[in-house]
Amino acid sequence: MNTRAAILVGKFGGSITVIGPDFKPVAFSPIQSSSFKWPLGLAIDSKNNAWVTSYFSSAVTEIRPSGTVAGVYHLSKTVLPWSEAIDGSDRVWVAGFGTPRVWLLCGADTAACPPGPSTGTILSPELGFQNAAFQHFTSIQVDQSGNIWLSNNWSKLNPPTAGVGIAEIVGAATPVCTPLTPVPVRPSSSTATACARQTATPLAAGPPASSAPPTVAASSASQPGGTPAWGWAAITAAFAVLAAGAVLFFRRRYARS
Repeated sequence: MNTRAAILVGKFGGSITVIGPDFKPVAFSPIQSSSFKWPLGLAIDSKNNAWVTSYFSSAVTEIRPSGTVAGVYHLSKTVLPWSEAIDGSDRVWVAGFGTPRVWLLCGADTAACPPGPSTGTILSPELGFQNAAFQHFTSIQVDQSGNIWLSNNWSKLNPPTAGVGIAEIVGAATPVCTPLTPVPVRPSSSTATACARQTATPLAAGPPASSAPPTVAASSASQPGGTPAWGWAAITAAFAVLAAGAVLFFRRRYARS
């Protein structure tokens, strides 16, 4: 995802770029949509549709594998969604940052939703699931038991105050095998284990296959990947500016209301 430095240029926007196996953007990239107002979250369903949450438009955008925008589904303007997750029924769970609640949307598989709703229909209460334990969320995930896990990132917006721990909604979602592969897969009772065991490929023992001596970094001022320390500092500072701008925007919006 490409999110422009909206606070600096005075407008909000963004796009989605799909990288192919050759590590180059595919032909239909970048994907543009008027709903992309600082896109922050992206999740893939079992049909390879991408779901994108945009912070300032409080919208959830569905993108087909071909890169076509299939639909834009709006939540309340104060939601400011930061992240979403797909459960084993391809339903979409959205975590709010501005309004710390959780919304459930009908996904691409409408057969997994109650009779009547279409893709993008809100299945949770219109105002979202809420609880006293909920704080301002920045991530959401589903586990193999169908539990919803949420990160309480901030407990207060004014003044900015760190969140307290994580929150769990027990058994509300359709279970998903974890880690994702990368699409959601439901646990199965027809196999010896409910979810396929996933293990990392063992590293080869012994010296490198090449006879050339290994390259040693000349300075400890670089981070993995060759980025110098000052580069990481600049990136961190940029994110801090964006975060501060988001807080100011949010405070001004509420000051006007």
